[in-house]
Amino acid sequence: MKKNISFFNLHLNDKVTDYFNQKTIDDYYNTEFSTNIWCKTNKYSFLNIPKSANIFKDDFDWLQIYYENKTNKITYISGAYQDVKNIIDLRDKKFLEFKSKFDTSKLIYDHSEKVKHIDKTGDSLDNEENFKAYEDPKNKNMIKFSCLFYEKEKNELRIDFMTLEFEEFLGEIWDSERLENK
Repeated sequence: MKKNISFFNLHLNDKVTDYFNQKTIDDYYNTEFSTNIWCKTNKYSFLNIPKSANIFKDDFDWLQIYYENKTNKITYISGAYQDVKNIIDLRDKKFLEFKSKFDTSKLIYDHSEKVKHIDKTGDSLDNEENFKAYEDPKNKNMIKFSCLFYEKEKNELRIDFMTLEFEEFLGEIWDSERLENK
């Protein structure tokens, strides 16, 4: 396994096995979150890799790598910072870092919304989400910068890089989740 991988060196549609050996995949394989959606018997699985794993040279608190089970192709890469002071300033700073590496010419949405999610215990959580997303139609992917504001003054900055097909899949999941929570 390659050590000190950067978020910027991971590529959508590469195989997860190009970057991680089977032991690492097994060690960080998701067994906690929405296992009815993300599991080996469904279309996608993901790795949840904390900063403490010392695998990435980036300063994220954790990274998630989603991949298609049939092909092992990476479809979504997410880096997150948790409980950040001045989260909007950090988002803007990170955008400038990413701007030189990704096509950010086509802004597809820039908005905030209040949403209700159900956590793994079944409790309802009221969140505010602030998104900026850019689509690269030529490469059929998008990058999204999200500031998520949770209850009890917790927050998270997520930088998500995904295929457009995976983004559509996520939209279907969130739409069905929102319908269930009404």
